[in-house]
Amino acid sequence: MAAESEAKPPAKAEEPSSGGQRRTGGYQRAFKAPTPGLEHRIFDWNNSKTKAVKFQENFEAIAAYVGANYDPGGAEAAAAIRKRVPPEFEKPETPTKDSKPWEMDIWRDEHKEYMKQFRAWKNVNNKKLFNLFSSHCTPEMKQKLKGWVETINAVEVKTEEEAASETVSRMVERTVPKEPDKWEAVAERQDGLQLIKILYELAHDKDGNKAGIQEIVDLEHALFTCTQGNRSNVDFLREFRAREDAINESGGQAGHSAAAARIVARELGLNYDAVGTEKKEEIMSTARVRFMAALFFKNLDPKRHQRMLAAIREEYILTRKDSNPKDYTEAMRIIGGYRATQRQRQRQRVDPNTP
Repeated sequence: MAAESEAKPPAKAEEPSSGGQRRTGGYQRAFKAPTPGLEHRIFDWNNSKTKAVKFQENFEAIAAYVGANYDPGGAEAAAAIRKRVPPEFEKPETPTKDSKPWEMDIWRDEHKEYMKQFRAWKNVNNKKLFNLFSSHCTPEMKQKLKGWVETINAVEVKTEEEAASETVSRMVERTVPKEPDKWEAVAERQDGLQLIKILYELAHDKDGNKAGIQEIVDLEHALFTCTQGNRSNVDFLREFRAREDAINESGGQAGHSAAAARIVARELGLNYDAVGTEKKEEIMSTARVRFMAALFFKNLDPKRHQRMLAAIREEYILTRKDSNPKDYTEAMRIIGGYRATQRQRQRQRVDPNTP
């Protein structure tokens, strides 16, 4: 009885969300990054469904830090983090022999600035990014990185015979021989941009251990099964778009649907199967955006948005008018507008004199 009456020790309070940290035994691990103000912006290897969103938030936070603190080349390095592509520096046009002396002076100054930016990225900032992002990786993530090997995909090229023929109407797939990049090589050259790309892939569970088709299937499945649950509308949209981006980054086209494209074409008074290639691409682009917005709406929490979704279905039944949002911006506007209307109605029920 005495043992039962003893007071239990208070539960250990959780720290703020770390942007990817794993929880063990009911409390958060003590790992923190060394960057002041970004201690909880870490990259951990776990099975969290929100990993992609948290990683993206971390990328953005670190990009803002780099843009404000790296000099020279901070803005370019921040853009490289966000876009995951190396910065492009505009090389000044080489002067001609007829150039005037003052034009040569301007060219020298511009070329000097160009080389300063180029060298800052290649020799300094890219390596600094490698060490910065490495310091934000947990021991589990670092262990995962050691096994990373680049996935080499086949690319489409023309054979010499096809290139010589003007009647070629299709491309022939051929695997380009290339030695896959490995983590040891990335670490040796301290390639920060490559590390960022790898972390992005791992955020979407693309670790190269699955068969190619299975990996694509998993990405598509993750998108279609991405439901809101108890997340806010903004957090759900962020997660949903992250899964869409994962498909597009893998060479796919999220929302690609010939049926949806035919509907869009029909609304424009066109026959999708009869229009030219350029117009088809334009229609498909619009259809993809609308498909994704409709899928986002479909996966909203049915309890929270039950009346709004029912109203849209009812309007379609009565008018045959598709009231689904045309894009994500319109989707969020519809959600916000419906909630504001509901609050107004609730106030009127409470006080009939409320205007």
